[in-house]
Amino acid sequence: MNIRHTDRVAAVMPEEQLDKVRGALERLGVTVIPAAQTDDAIRVSASVVVCDADYGEGWRRNTQMILGYMPQARVILLSRVADERLWVEALAAGAFDVLPDPCDPDTLCSSVGGALTRQRQAHAA
Repeated sequence: MNIRHTDRVAAVMPEEQLDKVRGALERLGVTVIPAAQTDDAIRVSASVVVCDADYGEGWRRNTQMILGYMPQARVILLSRVADERLWVEALAAGAFDVLPDPCDPDTLCSSVGGALTRQRQAHAA
């Protein structure tokens, strides 16, 4: 993975969930920006947005808002009910990945790293 120190990941989730996500992702060398709401993630123009699927206005609305304002962003959803149905619906709505919550730190890092790589490839094309 080619992570840059300028890579920023917004985390749209409750405060109590943020520490685990931040701890996992800072091992990658990315900057994790807490976002109390989807609007906050949009304002910081993060490359990747990790969202709690059940937080705020819900995964579908959050994904639509993020991709509506930042079509280049990659959205990764964390869900306590990360079943096949949600995965299919979320990917069809434009999300990059759906992961179980709680999520293994290595799995989260792998997904975020993959999202950053895909984003760079899209910009290079």
